[in-house]
This record gives sequence, C-alpha cells and structure tokens, in this order.
Amino acid sequence: MTGRLPSSSSDAANRGKEIAAAVIDEGAKKGGLLVSSRNPIELPPSSSPVVGDDVTLQIVTDQPEVANNGRLWLGYNGVFAEILKSIVYGGLMEVIASLSIVASAAASDATTLNIISVALASLIGGVFIIANNLWDLRNDGCNERTIEQTENKTTNRYKELLGQVEYFPLHAFFAILSFIVFGMVPPLAYGYTIHETNDKDYTVAAVAVASLLCVSLLAIFKAYINKCTFFEYVKTVVYYVTAAVSASGVSYVAGNLVTRLLKEYGLFDASSNGGVSLIPGPTTVSLASF
Repeated sequence: MTGRLPSSSSDAANRGKEIAAAVIDEGAKKGGLLVSSRNPIELPPSSSPVVGDDVTLQIVTDQPEVANNGRLWLGYNGVFAEILKSIVYGGLMEVIASLSIVASAAASDATTLNIISVALASLIGGVFIIANNLWDLRNDGCNERTIEQTENKTTNRYKELLGQVEYFPLHAFFAILSFIVFGMVPPLAYGYTIHETNDKDYTVAAVAVASLLCVSLLAIFKAYINKCTFFEYVKTVVYYVTAAVSASGVSYVAGNLVTRLLKEYGLFDASSNGGVSLIPGPTTVSLASF
C-alpha cells in the first residue's frame, strides 16, 4: 500500500500515523507480516517531509501448503481429510466384522489354524466386495454430479463419504488398504497371543482390546471429518465401540450355543477316517449282552 504525504508538517505527521495504523490493522486481520521499505513508521511532529516522498509498506501473508494441482493438503476440504474418509470407509466396519468372525470361531472350539484361516479367507473375499462397492459408489457420484450440474442439486453421497470423485484412485487405494490392514488385526492378534500365552480366555480378551482400540481410532477420525464437537466426539466413539462389543458378543454366544447344540444331538461328529457324519451311525449290539 502506498500513500503520498501532504506538505504540512503537522498534517503530514498525523496522516502518516493514520496510514501506518490502518496498514498495521489490515496486516493483523490477514495474519501476515509487515515489511516496510523504510525503518521509521511514526513521523515526528517537527518533521517536514518533502512533497512527493513515498512510504511503501508491503503486506506478506503466509500461504498454506497446497498440492501440485492447487488443492490444500490440510483442512476439512483438503486432500488429507479425503484420505481419512477413505481410511474410515474401508476399515471401520471391517474391523468389527473380523472381530465377530474370530469371536464366533473361538467360541466354537475351533483350532487356531482354522480360526485364522476362516478370518483371512473372509477378508480376501471382502476385498472384492468393497472394490465393487467403491466402483458403484463412483458411478453414482458421477451421475449425481451430472444431475447436480443440470438441476443445481447439492447432495452427493460420494462426496460425503470419500470426497471429490476426481480423486477416485486415491480413495480406492486407501480404502482397500485400510480394509486389509484393520481386517487383519483380530486374526493376527489371536494367532500371536495364543502362541505366546497358550491361554484361550486371555487371547480372546487381548483380541477384543486390540480391535476396540482400532474401532476407537477410526471413530475419532470419523468425528474429525464430520466437524464434531467434543460431546459428539465422545458420542461417536461410544456408539461404534458399543456396536463392536454387541456384534462380537452376540457372535461369541451364538458360536458357543450352536457348538453345544450340535454336540448334544451328535451332529457333525468326526469319524475315525477324518470324515464328518451328519447322522449318528447304527449301534452294533454284541452277542455277549444276551
């Protein structure tokens, strides 16, 4: 900002102070730094500046970090927020589902190898499902964006869940990566803990704690990207932790009850040759009983 000083000394001093104060206030509002081409800002009352003498003050503002395409990295509308959305989308429900599978298998007296195999097999199959869901969500996002341009609609499910549809490869990568990483936590925690302690009850408790920590972390991410208050943060974390405890608890009880029911009625008993019998075999009567 450049101001020209009048010829009167007293008026020039007062005018110079007003200009300096106005520029400082403007710079303070913008959060910038003031860089002056001349060291003195305040003019003494007795000074007689020469008409035409210019004082130049330059306002330098801090520029936020931007990506190569001009988008902000940080902030609720930045690239980092969309990465968090993708991580939450891929990992939050999967860690709860994987915990339920491990709890149900552990309650049915399955071996450690069978528990880990079933959980990982379910995880591999789930990758194709989430990939298909992401692709369908992308197509819906493109269609909704076309409708939005024609009818001026502001709702877009893809944008709410993941972000801008132009960044679909980035969203898909982090969503699938989060799906795999968080989905492997319960079976790997079970395998490691049972190998170290050989205590089934302690292993189930350790798997539950590890999984609930992951659920809490992802719930915090979800509350952050939704711009929640502190009370809403707590409410979101409690909601998803309660959902995880309920799902895994019901799965554990169901697995235990079904196993006891099948054993009581003699169904699916392992035969001597490694096969499985659905119906109990005939009873052989010995002649010595007569």
